[in-house]
Amino acid sequence: MGNQRGRSIEIGGVTLACSSAGDPQRPALVLLHGWPFSRSIYDGVIEDLSDDAFVLAFDLPDIGGSRGPPPSAEKHVLADLMLTAAESLGASSILIAASMSAG
Repeated sequence: MGNQRGRSIEIGGVTLACSSAGDPQRPALVLLHGWPFSRSIYDGVIEDLSDDAFVLAFDLPDIGGSRGPPPSAEKHVLADLMLTAAESLGASSILIAASMSAG
């Protein structure tokens, strides 16, 4: 697993589980999963991506290792939650990539 780390962060009453790798001084790549998956779908690529970026893969609220419902399920609320979490972990120049949901 190299420099990949598991961590959690509390933002707005929600505890978000996160896998991270790479140098926080580099531009950040935030990986978000679709339903019904968790951040573990990115386990095989986080190390390779961290050669060029600070990579963060979050479990969305109440999925995987994350605990607590978000204040709202509206996409702009979830986006703000994820951006705030990434910035709290030192991310800057953030690019977000997401997987498609199954089905």
